[in-house]
Amino acid sequence: MDQETRLRLEKLEADLERSDRRLLATRRLIFAGMRYLARREQRQQEVNNDFHLKLNALLQAQQVTEIRLQAFIDSLRRQGNGRRGPDPA
Repeated sequence: MDQETRLRLEKLEADLERSDRRLLATRRLIFAGMRYLARREQRQQEVNNDFHLKLNALLQAQQVTEIRLQAFIDSLRRQGNGRRGPDPA
């Protein structure tokens, strides 16, 4: 094999090694990104579940408040100022 061919072959091998390293680095980045996305999705699901639990608790509390408020309003309508019967004055 002549000198020129050997130099070209060495250059091609060096280029191939450099390409292999770049591909490996790219693959590592892709897998790291996939792991990040999986963790992010899991965390988002946890946040959504927590939000829905709190929202349901708030809705239940609001329903109880509405029932109690309506009962209070009804009692004010029935009894006026708290006295029974006509005013003796």
